[in-house]
Amino acid sequence: MTPLARLGRYSYWIIGISLTAATMTLLTQQASSEEQQPPTEAAQEAHLVEQRQRGQIEGVYLFHPSLDASTIQVEVRENRATLVGEVESHVQRDLAQELAMSIDGIDTVSNQLQVNPRLTEDHHSSPAWSEQQSDSALLAKVKTRLLANINLPGARIAVDTQQGHVTLGGEVDHRDQQELAYYTTLNTQGVRSVESTLNVTPKEE
Repeated sequence: MTPLARLGRYSYWIIGISLTAATMTLLTQQASSEEQQPPTEAAQEAHLVEQRQRGQIEGVYLFHPSLDASTIQVEVRENRATLVGEVESHVQRDLAQELAMSIDGIDTVSNQLQVNPRLTEDHHSSPAWSEQQSDSALLAKVKTRLLANINLPGARIAVDTQQGHVTLGGEVDHRDQQELAYYTTLNTQGVRSVESTLNVTPKEE
């Protein structure tokens, strides 16, 4: 093979590698661009529905005399509720599942709750138990007031309490709702302070 022919062969080989590399780069950039696309309106709506369903399940647990909501964690994804944590008996485990299934839109429940007969003794003997109970009661009180106010999107507002200090998260439609949620919470008996991380996200017309 002459040097010229060898050079031409190597040139085609290099060009082929370059084209392959360029193609892979374009595919990677396209995939990255697709991943960075903002969530669609349908996805946002589905997320809000999941938040509302989770809040409804947690609210049912908070007010049910036979369950300790502080030992049960709830997640909702695509109409499926997942329960994680501990309960004192198999009866409570089944009860938690039935209550979750009673929420509108929940089709299935993944019940991963563990039965711990010593839960009451272990949990209630903890120095932090009374504090947790106070926080749970305050959370329920604040959440109830936010849900009851027709001028607020209560289902889209997340509430967290710790020793009387309340943190608000989630979304509202405009700044007036942001302020209303803040002062509604601040004026709730038992609340010492409020930190609002609410985002203002105007509804699309």
